[in-house]
Amino acid sequence: MRSLFPFLLFALFAPAACGPQAPSTAAVKAAASTRPTYTKMAGADDVYLVRGVPATHHVPNGDVAACRAHIAAVICHAQDMEHLACQEGGETYAKPFEELFDHYPVALQKMFCSVDQILVLDKFVATAFAGNIVDADGHVTGAQLGIRRSLLDARLSLAQWATWKEELNFGGHTDSYDQTPGLPEIATHTDAQVYDFLYFTITHEFGHMFDFANDLNKFLPATGTADANAPKVFAPESWGALSWTHEDTVIEANRFPYRKNLCFYGCDGEPMTRAAVLEAYRGLARTNFLSMYAATNPYDDLADSLAYYMSDKNLGTSYEIHTRQGENYDIIGKLHGDVFATKRQYLADFLARPEVNYP
Repeated sequence: MRSLFPFLLFALFAPAACGPQAPSTAAVKAAASTRPTYTKMAGADDVYLVRGVPATHHVPNGDVAACRAHIAAVICHAQDMEHLACQEGGETYAKPFEELFDHYPVALQKMFCSVDQILVLDKFVATAFAGNIVDADGHVTGAQLGIRRSLLDARLSLAQWATWKEELNFGGHTDSYDQTPGLPEIATHTDAQVYDFLYFTITHEFGHMFDFANDLNKFLPATGTADANAPKVFAPESWGALSWTHEDTVIEANRFPYRKNLCFYGCDGEPMTRAAVLEAYRGLARTNFLSMYAATNPYDDLADSLAYYMSDKNLGTSYEIHTRQGENYDIIGKLHGDVFATKRQYLADFLARPEVNYP
């Protein structure tokens, strides 16, 4: 397990002791009202280091039934990340997470035991986030999960949400979830009767938790003579080494036009134009990245890959990108293809481990 301070924003989820009881609703509200501080992880829109949250008790993640009951105890509807007092009636948002739990495999069900708070936020810049709670000494004490409330209220499908998110790179709407004529569209179909948007999104966030609890994006140790500011190099056995040389640099085979222009939630009025669409997706198709979002950093690479993998494996979800310029890309076909074979095996091997660490 990597130490916290040398990697600061990257040591997101280390193992934490599990107490015998789930936190009470009052404890969750008290924790949420202490105005914690959030430090965004470099390169990612949905991963934070969280300070100032009192520790609450996890439930043993071996007790799967208790993990489901834990959800209602930790749900909190709040205004935003600056105003985290839990509002009355927030417990109604537990239902979609409980339904999600019922469709998850055991490995993902257990993750709910490690989440101290599920924050449903009126205002949030991205879709959802994974947060690592640390104490004043930097010791990991728990985990947070957050999501934008309006997405739950709108009950968007995976296709609707993914289209909106993909279009942000090319000037799509930032003030609504409406599609923009002429920009890329995502087409999906899920066999199971399940809330596919929430399944995909929370699996992605749980991917971040698995990543850092198990050191999947492991770096080589620094040598005594190494420059402290030198880019960290991924260990050969790590996930990152399959696509990246450093945390902000891809291997030669994964370079493609406009990759560095991908902006999603942070375009700040300077997105790419429709003219970049075909060249960008043609380039992406040649890499071992499943998605544009996966191509932004190694941590979202793993989290997004896990979300596609689990959605395909457990729900039979199809996922195609329609450029609306005459070319379409089958992401699930790529997931099963040769270019993604090494990554696909990595995910399968990880999920088959007899011992998987949880926060």
